[in-house]
Amino acid sequence: MGETINISNKYIEGKCDLKCAYNFTYSDANGTATNNGNNLKIVPEDREDYAVIYNKEKYRVFWIYLTNSSCILYEDKQADAELLILHISESGKWLVVFIPIINSTSSNSATGILSEIIKAASVSAPSKGDEVIISGIDLQNIVPNKPFFNCMSNNNHGDTYECICFGMLDAIPLSSSSLDTLKKIISPATWSLKITGGLFYNASGPNTTTEMGDGIYISCNPTGSSLETTHVTYEKNKPIFDMLNILDNPYFIIFMQILIACIIFILVCYIWNYGFKFLDDDFGNKPDALAKPAPK
Repeated sequence: MGETINISNKYIEGKCDLKCAYNFTYSDANGTATNNGNNLKIVPEDREDYAVIYNKEKYRVFWIYLTNSSCILYEDKQADAELLILHISESGKWLVVFIPIINSTSSNSATGILSEIIKAASVSAPSKGDEVIISGIDLQNIVPNKPFFNCMSNNNHGDTYECICFGMLDAIPLSSSSLDTLKKIISPATWSLKITGGLFYNASGPNTTTEMGDGIYISCNPTGSSLETTHVTYEKNKPIFDMLNILDNPYFIIFMQILIACIIFILVCYIWNYGFKFLDDDFGNKPDALAKPAPK
């Protein structure tokens, strides 16, 4: 069994852009939240919506977990809380998205959504086994569109998962009062996921690739060269009229201005030099008409 997943730049072993392409179009959902004692498990009502395409496969949201403390490590320590979105593919593969939660006075689009879930659970499902209906689970505004980490993992029961993990820089901020409420209704997480293999980094983030068919992806937000092997397509020759668009390029205009200025400068210097030479020949070498003839 490997070590617990630890999300940190110092553990990155390589890049993962097109080989861990994560594209999603989550819809607002309703679901039932169950207090499991050490987590809140939300089961969406509509679990047939394949809202995610990850590496050519379609995935649907199966469960959502909200935990007190985190099941994986971030920069060598646990986060204050964590959101786990568990997906299953058409072929039965598992994909887990991890988003850390931190104690902060700041807020973003996910802050209000999670605060309402915690509030509803504290009122209607404060003890283990209690359930409450949750509405307005807007994962589209919860999952960050930011760079993420990728790895394979096993849990304590030997189940294998593909993992997408966001770092602490993109953690969901929650107020201390919301986190205190969460701690009152569930105990800290007692299970963890173990990493198998290396930790990789996707600098582009979600929704930055497009599938062209046959499992070929193109980047919609290129970030430079990649170490990965990808399919390359060659661009056809452009019509001559398209090439004329270079005339609108500001760098080309500046280049032409400098070139013209240099040509003018050279011409001025040439004319100036020629003028001096002409005057020198005309006056310097011409016989002096006022000079008296030499005596015989």
